Amino acid sequence: MKKLLILLFSIFILSSPSVFANYSHPQKINCEIENFEGDIEYDYFLRKNGEFIWNRSGNMYPVIITFEDDSYLFLNLAFDSISVNIGFNKQTSKILLDAMNLKEPFLMPHTEGSCTY
Repeated sequence: MKKLLILLFSIFILSSPSVFANYSHPQKINCEIENFEGDIEYDYFLRKNGEFIWNRSGNMYPVIITFEDDSYLFLNLAFDSISVNIGFNKQTSKILLDAMNLKEPFLMPHTEGSCTY
């Protein structure tokens, strides 16, 4: 009976997605995003071990996953008084970004782009 319980527990642990997520290969999302001046910038997001890093113009920022399902991924970057919201539509490969600053009356208009996975 002990061997059966150990076997069942081992199968359960090995089949759990969270176990494999820690050892998965990094996922890179390359994006072309239009900035406020109308120029295209090339950013990427790197997912590794369930966390994201945003490479924005050569600067690396840790971003937090706020929601994800098969269709959408939402990330947030918050520092000082600024919050940047990032939304991916996985079905259309589109990205939308907006931000706000709580110290100044500033609301960044939407910027958008497209991504490849």
